[in-house]
Amino acid sequence: ELSGIALEGAKKDRFNEIQQELAKLSTEFSNNMMDCTKAYSLKLTKKEEVAGLPESALGLAAQTAVSKGDNDATAENGPWVFTLDMPSYLPVQQHAKDRSLREKMY
Repeated sequence: ELSGIALEGAKKDRFNEIQQELAKLSTEFSNNMMDCTKAYSLKLTKKEEVAGLPESALGLAAQTAVSKGDNDATAENGPWVFTLDMPSYLPVQQHAKDRSLREKMY
């Protein structure tokens, strides 16, 4: 009953239209969220801003900075670019000593 099986005629057609629209909107929402996630990045240049982050996270952030045009970026000296992709985001949330950095990334 809850999935529209008991409906007949025009009610069943309307139910199917709503289901199709819902599926379309759900896909569109997911795509928009993915676009926003991919578009966001945060560039940090001071060592104290990245205090507490593991070397692996700093290495990834430096690689991201290089890919965005900062060819001299290193894990040790930055600059570092963080994104909302989980390998970049999660270490910031788990290890960053700077609360304001965690809030910006959240």
